[in-house]
Amino acid sequence: MKKIITSLALLFAVNTFSQVDSVLFGLSIAVSGGSVNPSSSSYLVKINPSTGVLTNSAPSLTAGGIQVGNSTIDSYNKVFYYMNSNQIVGLSLYTGSVVSSHSITNANASYMHNMQFNCGDTTIYALARTVGTPTNPASASLFLAKVNPNTGVVTNISQNSIGNSVQLNNVTIDPYNKIYYYVTQNSLIGLSLTTGTIVSTATLSNPSSTIAFMYSSILYNRSDPSTASIYLAKFTPAGIASIISPTSVASNMQVANASIDPYAKVYYFTSANHQLIGVSLLSGLTVSSPTISNPAGGNSFLEMNYNCNFCPEPKQDFVTSIKEVSDQENYVFYPNPVLGHAYLQLKQQGDYTLEIMDLSGRLVLSSKIQNGNKIELNLSDFEKGIYLLKIHSSGQNIKTQKFLISE
Repeated sequence: MKKIITSLALLFAVNTFSQVDSVLFGLSIAVSGGSVNPSSSSYLVKINPSTGVLTNSAPSLTAGGIQVGNSTIDSYNKVFYYMNSNQIVGLSLYTGSVVSSHSITNANASYMHNMQFNCGDTTIYALARTVGTPTNPASASLFLAKVNPNTGVVTNISQNSIGNSVQLNNVTIDPYNKIYYYVTQNSLIGLSLTTGTIVSTATLSNPSSTIAFMYSSILYNRSDPSTASIYLAKFTPAGIASIISPTSVASNMQVANASIDPYAKVYYFTSANHQLIGVSLLSGLTVSSPTISNPAGGNSFLEMNYNCNFCPEPKQDFVTSIKEVSDQENYVFYPNPVLGHAYLQLKQQGDYTLEIMDLSGRLVLSSKIQNGNKIELNLSDFEKGIYLLKIHSSGQNIKTQKFLISE
């Protein structure tokens, strides 16, 4: 059995692709004449939210055919996935290079929209759609589906159509209640990740009649573009909006370029005048607004996603609320089941002892953790089965839990 590697994982953004931390990623694309040339170069980029500076990965990609609003990040395997024409392409967050590229196949649908990675079960979900006839667009069908990025196979979860239209990139997943939310027309629809059936339907409502539309928890008024106002808001599954921002935070925004930093509790989006605007989830006030720049080239930036290294325990609130670790929990171990690598998030710094035992009580791993609050465990050489994890500190057992190592 190979030596088990434990390494400290920093929780700060860096400007190289050798270290992957909690940071914003996106695609930088060279645009000519207002359109993307199919042969033009594109890059995976890291975004520094404090300065707005983009850092390109070393290899360039083919930019033609990128589908807007159809990307997501697998934070466990450190892969950025996006749709290019009819292919799902995976890029390493470490190097920016292509690690997978597969044609999408789905016998029951023609298109796929709004990919979302669910940290709760490490699965990519999307909405698969058939095309309506030219004389009857409403005959289109919509299904919740699972996406296998290693094969390109899209499998419908919904047995029957759950609708016929969807708004681009206006989706989110509640990993704790296992619900995929999407917006169609003026309704917020909740779908069970297990059955694909509709579990909630709510008409979007807001106490201010001057604010009319929703995009990824941003409300904005499109009736008069010259006086448009954007506010940060929360939405309940019942469709009720609660405005957080006391004043407007911007007058315009780019589609498919918004993400949340759950650690700093900041909502980031880009404006049409190339600003990366950060809005506090607590106060709704603008906390940063640097101008986006890319010293390495590329004059268009889209598909912003956040690499979340740690999926905390839930404290249920609004759809867009931050899920916080309970005060009674001193650590969180994830994912469970384990697929090769696991992560241990300690709530407080200090000296700890980690022990892993099999069900016979045999100690298979013991490791000291000093002055760190997160480690990565390489368990790829462990046999399949159930194991026991124990964490000790100052001679006291903090907690014991079982976990499963699967294929």
